[in-house]
Amino acid sequence: MIFIFFNFIFSLILFYCLVLKFPIKLFYKQPDQRGFHYTPISQIGGLLIFIVIFINFFFISIINSELNLNFLFLLIIFPLFCICIIDDIREINISIRIIFQLLTISVLLLFYNGHLLIDNIYYLTITLFIIIYLVSFLNFFNFMDGINGYVSSNFLFIIIFYSYLFNPLNYLDNYLLITIIPIIVFLYFNFILKKVFLGDSGSILLAFILIVFYLDMYEKSFLNIYQIILINSLYFIDAISTFLIKLIKKENIFHPHKTHIYQLLNAKYNYYLVNFFQLLNNIVILAINYLLIKFTNLNFLIVIIFFLFVMFVIVYKYK
Repeated sequence: MIFIFFNFIFSLILFYCLVLKFPIKLFYKQPDQRGFHYTPISQIGGLLIFIVIFINFFFISIINSELNLNFLFLLIIFPLFCICIIDDIREINISIRIIFQLLTISVLLLFYNGHLLIDNIYYLTITLFIIIYLVSFLNFFNFMDGINGYVSSNFLFIIIFYSYLFNPLNYLDNYLLITIIPIIVFLYFNFILKKVFLGDSGSILLAFILIVFYLDMYEKSFLNIYQIILINSLYFIDAISTFLIKLIKKENIFHPHKTHIYQLLNAKYNYYLVNFFQLLNNIVILAINYLLIKFTNLNFLIVIIFFLFVMFVIVYKYK
């Protein structure tokens, strides 16, 4: 419990000092075509969240005289996180980011399985599909980080409610609380005070933590692959439909744009309503996933719902 209290106080002091009192100009993001802010805003949020979580698990490892599992996960993502920090300051070539993402996900899967399944063409195909899916999730989750509170509130919803409904015996253990408390503090400075962004480093960090959460829930049979796909469906539907529309219109897919679902909604409504719409979407997906526990033979419906929704979104955005 003492780590939880320390976590909250340390997070609050760190954000207050480096966001409000002594901001680091190096991390300031200038207004651009993708964003909805009109003044420079610090992108140091992801770095501060990482520092808090890292220090907590570092001291836990020292006290327990053994390497904490969560601390090991932070070491796995550390090289990629450093690349993202640099990218927040000055843009890095996308190929470098993809290479580090592929290496990070491969090491993570190697840690979970003990070895990568490449014994034959079938297992090699499955392994490659999983790596591509998880790397895509890292990027698609990052794409959604465009308005205050959108990504961080979605992260908290998934962690809190899926832990409670699908793993009630281990609901929000101390390690999980250590992870989410600095994100709650960040949400206050981001959503309420509007003084800080996650940056690419923060959104990639949160996406990686979600991947670890999914792998853990899958390994313990609390979530199956269909449920995980459904949870992440919004990110994939939005990204895939955006890419397809740009290809149809023969536009550069890497050119700045405002055609993501949340961007289209934010053009009509304020970000409070956009976050509320996301909450409703998450509640619907949560309800469907909960029903699948009772009706496991209906898992194939997830695939049908997913592709029907993709078609609907493409038609809606393209018209």
